Amino acid sequence: MSELPPPPLGRTGWPWSTETPPSDAGTIAASWPRITIVTPSFNQALYLEEAIRSVLLQSYPNLQYIVIDGGSTDGSQAIIAKYAPWLDYWVSEPDRGQSHAINKGLSLATGEWFNWINSDDCLSPGALAAVAAADRPGAQLISGAQVTGPTLAAATPLGRTRIGPTCEDALVNHFICQQGLFFKTAIIQAIHGVREDLHYVMDLDLFARLLLESGPESIVETPATLALFRRHDAAKTSIAADRFRDEELRLFAGLGRIVGLRADLLAHLPAEHPLEFSAAATARLDRARLGRLIARKYWWDGTVERCLRERSYTEFRREARAFVRAYPELREPRISKLHFLASLPEHFLRLLSRFRADPS
Repeated sequence: MSELPPPPLGRTGWPWSTETPPSDAGTIAASWPRITIVTPSFNQALYLEEAIRSVLLQSYPNLQYIVIDGGSTDGSQAIIAKYAPWLDYWVSEPDRGQSHAINKGLSLATGEWFNWINSDDCLSPGALAAVAAADRPGAQLISGAQVTGPTLAAATPLGRTRIGPTCEDALVNHFICQQGLFFKTAIIQAIHGVREDLHYVMDLDLFARLLLESGPESIVETPATLALFRRHDAAKTSIAADRFRDEELRLFAGLGRIVGLRADLLAHLPAEHPLEFSAAATARLDRARLGRLIARKYWWDGTVERCLRERSYTEFRREARAFVRAYPELREPRISKLHFLASLPEHFLRLLSRFRADPS
C-alpha cells in the first residue's frame, strides 16, 4: 500500500487505508496459480479507483491485472494512468461495449484463472488467496460468495451462483454471482469467451456453456466472500431490467429449440439468440426435464405477465388449462381472481400499480 498513490482525502478502510496481508511472504510467485483480472470500464470514475485498488491491494504474488476502458470522458483515464505502473496492460479507446472489452482482456490473459471485475464493483480482502486455496486438479470454475450494497461497509450477503441440484435446474433457475466466479482461462478461451452480441446476460451464457462443456463436477465452491456487487442508481441492473429480461428470454428460446421444446411453448418466447454447444455438452442435458423447466418458468410467467397487462383473468384461465394439458405434472392449484393478483411476482405487482394509476 505504501507504494501506491495515496487515497483521496477522507477515504478509509478497504481498499483505501488497509490492504490484504501478503498471502505467504516466504513463497515465490511461481508457487501460486497465476490469476488474470480484467476491469472493463466506461465513464465510471466515481467507482473506478476503488475497483483498481481492491485488486492491487490483494497482495497476491502472481497477478496479471488488465484495465480495458472504452474511451471514457469523465476523468477515468487519469485515474487509470495514475495506477499504470502497477498494471500489466491498459488501454482507453472506443470499443463495442462491455463484452467486447472483456474479450479484449481475455485475449491477453496469461493466468490459469480468469475473472472480470467491473469498474463499479470490487474484490473483497483476501479474495485471490481464497481462489488459489480452492484450486484443485480438474477444477474449471471456482465459485465464491458475494455481498451487495452501495459500499462494502454497508453491504449485506447476496449468496453465490446456484450450481444445482441438476444442470437443468442450474440453467433455468439460475442465480449468477459473476464477480464471485473465477473461470479456468484455457476453457473460456477455447469456447471463445463471452458473446459480444450479449450486453446484459453474457455471464449467464458463459456459465451455461462452461457448465455443459465441463459438468457440475468441475465446479469448486469456496466459502470465502470474494467480491462486492455494488448497487447504485446508474448500474445496468437498475436502469435496464427489461433489457436483461429480453436477452434472457432470447437465450432460453434458443435453448428451447436445441432441446426440441414444443412449438406452442416456443411461441411464447421471442426470437432466439442462437446457442452453440458441442455434442458432448448437449448430451449432458435431460431434454424432457429442461423442457418442463423452461415451460414452467417462461410460458407460465409469460402468461401471467401478459394476462395482467391485458387485465384478462379469462385468458389466464384458458392458458392455464392449456399449460396443464401440456404438462400435467406441473398442474397449478385452482386460482381465484384474488389469488391471481395476490400471487404475482413483485415486478408484476409494480406493473399492476401503474395500471391502477393510469387505467388507459
